[in-house]
Amino acid sequence: MVCLAGADTRRVAASGSARCYRQILHEKDDYPDIALLTFNGRDRSTLSTLAHIGHHALRGFMGDYDEHGAPRYRDGEITMETVYRFKGQSAPCVILTGVDFEQFDDTVFRRLFVGATRATMKLIVVMSDRAAAQLIERMP
Repeated sequence: MVCLAGADTRRVAASGSARCYRQILHEKDDYPDIALLTFNGRDRSTLSTLAHIGHHALRGFMGDYDEHGAPRYRDGEITMETVYRFKGQSAPCVILTGVDFEQFDDTVFRRLFVGATRATMKLIVVMSDRAAAQLIERMP
């Protein structure tokens, strides 16, 4: 499933991701663990400032560290991380959100590959029209 979020994904990533999450619940798919992965990192994601998507608490890195230097995490129902922080992990359902880029290059390809291969059962991508057009153009 690809949810096209419009020209500027950064502004609508939260609503697009919430819409995709509601779609999963509507389909009654039984996913015990859902990961919401931001494509462009914590600093450029509007999602990193949120504690909830709809009525669902987000679990993930809080952006700071405790007195021993260990990362601090908040509890929640949905894992929210960046693509690279989630590398090496997987979830039955992954919502890859905030996918927007000006140029489809090797770095973008690798980031898409890492994000997409985290899903073991279902992948949902929230991307801009611009990114979708470039991705479709690259398909054989």
